[in-house]
Amino acid sequence: MTARPCPECGGLVASTINQCPHCGYQMGAAYDSARVVNGHNPYNSLVRLIAAIILFWPLGLISLYYHVKSDDRWSAGDVKGAELYGGNSRRFANIAIYLVLTLLGMWILLLMLFIAI
Repeated sequence: MTARPCPECGGLVASTINQCPHCGYQMGAAYDSARVVNGHNPYNSLVRLIAAIILFWPLGLISLYYHVKSDDRWSAGDVKGAELYGGNSRRFANIAIYLVLTLLGMWILLLMLFIAI
C-alpha cells in the first residue's frame, strides 16, 4: 500500500481509499500517482519561459515563479493546482513576449517614419 498527498490539506492518504481522512477531500478513483509523479507536466512551457526571461526578465521571473509552483503541484499529484499555476506561468510569459514584440514593432514604425521625413 502506498500513500499519496492530499491536494487540499497535504496529509497522506492511503492509495486504497478515495477520501482524505483529514479534511474529507474526494481524491477520485482515477488518481494515478505514478503518472503524475513520473510524467511530464503538460501545463508548463519551457520554451515560453526561456523566451520571456530573455526578452523581458521582470515578467519572465514571475513566469518562472509560477512555472516552479506548477511543477511542485504536479509532483504532489494536484492536477488542478498544476493547471492553475501553469496557466499563470503561460500568461505572464505571453505578456512579456507580446510586450516586447509590440514595442519592437512600434520602434520599427517610428524609425521608418523618421527615415521617410
